[in-house]
Amino acid sequence: MALALYSGCNRNSSSQNNLGQTDNSAKQGVFTEYKAERCIYNLLNSVQRSNKNYYGNDKFFYSVMYKNTNGKRRMTIEARLWDSPAEQAYLGVVVVDSAKFLIGGDISSDNFFKLNKNSMIKTNLTYGADEIYQPVEEPVLKGNYVYLSLIHI
Repeated sequence: MALALYSGCNRNSSSQNNLGQTDNSAKQGVFTEYKAERCIYNLLNSVQRSNKNYYGNDKFFYSVMYKNTNGKRRMTIEARLWDSPAEQAYLGVVVVDSAKFLIGGDISSDNFFKLNKNSMIKTNLTYGADEIYQPVEEPVLKGNYVYLSLIHI
């Protein structure tokens, strides 16, 4: 599921984040906690609420990749199995309710994610020697879609 950021978020660029993640702790499944700005938190909360019947927190997490290229912001959110994370460079974790969103990308380019240096969170993320990425089908997006050229979405 790919989601674009909407204009309700404060877009002030700020590189106030100091990346608190080390490669070694990420491989052990321990991440620095980040707090999401309210509009991002609300977006993540909507994602986890709409999917909690499909993705139990014991088996799944959400992979969040944030990109800010030439002022164009893009956020991709995907459900992933804890034991099949694909090769991603996660920098931290945002906890919403009891769901975990592992975040990566250009998170220090904006003030949407704020580092909480005093909090480390252990996750169930495991990288195996025989890593096989297992894509997860998105049940919320099932259905038939008709593209109408007259309607701009």
